[in-house]
Amino acid sequence: MSVDIGTQTTMKKIIDNFISNEEAETLKNYIFDNELRVKALGPDNYQGTPADSLTGRWDKLNWLTEKVVGDILLPKLNKLLPPHHITMWANIFRKGEYIIPHGHGPCSITGNLYLGGPEGSETNYIDGPVTNKVGTMVLFDPEILHWVNPNETNTPRVSMAFDAVDNNPGRTFIPLGTHSIKHGTGLGI
Repeated sequence: MSVDIGTQTTMKKIIDNFISNEEAETLKNYIFDNELRVKALGPDNYQGTPADSLTGRWDKLNWLTEKVVGDILLPKLNKLLPPHHITMWANIFRKGEYIIPHGHGPCSITGNLYLGGPEGSETNYIDGPVTNKVGTMVLFDPEILHWVNPNETNTPRVSMAFDAVDNNPGRTFIPLGTHSIKHGTGLGI
């Protein structure tokens, strides 16, 4: 099953208030509190961000296996994307940090959940920017080029991103539609 994200002219679906401001604040704080732990899981292996980025550990931990994150997001994602398998990672872009234009590998759908940052922050897509709003989820085709310009403020920009696939490719993907997630393992079931 693939999610309908619109025609080639729209290329993305924006879901305002996917999570509440309170939930976004809880997730943002949890990411800050666990950033060093996740960075210690292995080296930054993504060349599209400045060195030692949290984004560069996208393949080290599926944040949905963390109880705080899973309790908030799994029920919502189960309704939105079943029966997909999903992997989710966190992004923090501090002053001067960014991510270059990129697409995602073979998957059914990609998403970005904005948790907080500078006023007027945007995520750029090949068909135009989206002004970020706390708690908003943007779903889009994984082939769409997207990026974040350098953060020019002292306020960190925090988001979570995910890839969803129809069949389990292994690694840190977990199945939606189940309640057997082993929290804290990083690998799901």
